[in-house]
Parts: sequence; structure tokens; C-alpha cells
Amino acid sequence: MAEALRQLVHHRPIIPKTISLPFIKSSSSWNPNSNPEILKKPLSSILKTTCVAITTFVLFFNRFNQPSIALASQPTVEETCITDEDSEYLKSLKTMLEVKIDEGDIKGAILTCDRLIQMEPLALKWMITKSYLLGQEKNFKAAILGFEELISTNSLCIEAYHGLIITISDSGSEDFSDVLTKIQAGISICKKKNKVEELREFKLLIAQVKVVQKKYKEALKDYEELVKEDPMDCIPYLCMGILYTLLKKPFKADQQFKVYKRLVPKGHSYARYIEGQISMTKI
Repeated sequence: MAEALRQLVHHRPIIPKTISLPFIKSSSSWNPNSNPEILKKPLSSILKTTCVAITTFVLFFNRFNQPSIALASQPTVEETCITDEDSEYLKSLKTMLEVKIDEGDIKGAILTCDRLIQMEPLALKWMITKSYLLGQEKNFKAAILGFEELISTNSLCIEAYHGLIITISDSGSEDFSDVLTKIQAGISICKKKNKVEELREFKLLIAQVKVVQKKYKEALKDYEELVKEDPMDCIPYLCMGILYTLLKKPFKADQQFKVYKRLVPKGHSYARYIEGQISMTKI
């Protein structure tokens, strides 16, 4: 989680905590023996987490690699006038946030986020980071409220929908009806505005909810539809491979993994992370 939020601070893809996901640092290969908590978890739980984690990574990689991450409204002249002194202060706050997260000082990180939000009130990433931190602090009500407020101001904020799903799951709730209603509303907007990329991301989110709910066969159907829409996208094959593993169908799982490995771009920025996630299926 610390590494994930640090990446967000530096405009790199965010990988939030997904149902007690042990974050795999990009600087090293993942070894299950290095995390005793993983060895205590049932394989089905690890695989479910892996599938959700991969969807998470892809969504956030795609969205946070875009040049600008901000709310839909335009800044005022006052908000865009950042002096050199302010710029240095902003840089120090980002460093402070990274340190607080690394040290596990969640309360301090939240306070730092508040200061960053004051400095950059339209920067979406600080609001998202704060909401995830609130979830880490187990202040689920505040975290859910934060994500819902983001959705209310930006109905196509994929990151906020995802955060809402993860927070609801982490809170122990199994009621995803409200977030699914919001997702369907977002899908309708995408169709009206011909937002093809966002529409696909919403569909990935729906499949993710079904994985969290252990509706594996329904999730498989969603991924199959995504394959029909774009047979060259490697991610649905990977997720189907994991789901077939959960369903104890190793032959079908292997078929999907082979397609994924054939299609995944060589040297892609998220390929190494995903390979680490795949290793979880071999514990």
C-alpha cells in the first residue's frame, strides 16, 4: 500500500490495497515466502485478490499515466498562480506524504493530504489518496463518503468507483447495489458521449465486483464479452485464467494464460507487476 500511494504522488500508476493485497515492489521479484501473512491465506482468497489486483493496476496505470489528472471544472486565475516558493513547498509536501506513508503514519499522511488539497484543490489524486488512507485507517464511512463525493462531481472518475468497491469490500460489507447503480449510470453517460475507453473500464469494474462477490462464472461471462469486443487486449485472458484456476479447471486456465503471454506487450511497464501476480497462482 505504501508503494502504491507513493507512486500516485509521483504521477506513476497507483496500485491501491485490494482486499489485503501484499504490494509487489517493482524493484524486486515477488516471493510468497517473504510475506508470512500470504501463507496463512487460503489459495482461493489469494487468487481472488490477484484478479482484483490486476484489474486495479490496469485501470490505474491507464488513467494515471495521462498527462493531467484533475477535476472537470476549470481552475480560477488565483488557483493557477503558484509562485516558486509555493512550488518548493508543494514539493516538500509530496516528499513528506511519501515518508509518512512509508513509515505507516496514516494520520500524518491524511493531514499532509489535506494540506496538498489546499494547495491543489482541483488535483484529483490528493482526494483519492486521502480516501484510500481513510480506508487504511479503517474509517470506512469517511472513505466511502470521500469516494462518493468524487463521483458526484465527476461521474466518469473511474478511480473513485474502484476505491468505493475496495473500501466496501474491506469494510466487510457485501452490499454493492449502490455502487453498481452508480456504475450503470456511468455506463449510460459513456454510451451517450461515445466514451469508448471509459466504457470498457466500467465493464472491467463490474467484472471486478463479481469476483469480489465470488460470482466467478458471471465474471467469466463479462470477461468473455470484453474479449469479443477487443480480442487483442491481454488482461481479460489473464483474469479468466485466474478464475478458471479458482473453479479448479487447470486446463482451461492454462489456455487463457498462454493467450495472455502471447498478447502481453514485451517490456510493458505493468508486465513485471502482473507476472508477480501470476506467481501467486502457483503457491
